[in-house]
Amino acid sequence: NDYNQHTYDIFYEELQRCEALKSQNIKLFLQQVRDEITKWWEITLKSETQKSRFCIATLELFVLYLYPELNSKQQSYVSTVQIQ
Repeated sequence: NDYNQHTYDIFYEELQRCEALKSQNIKLFLQQVRDEITKWWEITLKSETQKSRFCIATLELFVLYLYPELNSKQQSYVSTVQIQ
């Protein structure tokens, strides 16, 4: 077997580093998602009524699905984000 504890430790450290970066970048990620949604609304000519039906809960569920490990502080930030 080519894998040993040292190899595992290196991969585990890298995984931890990536997870930390993911958590730190949640605000940027949310902004990018909002921008993408806005762009598609403009392309598809959705009305204000249709836009308002896409509520914050949808975005919150989407983010929490992608980032289930978010702590309560990060989850509360997600809850305050508004789609414009």
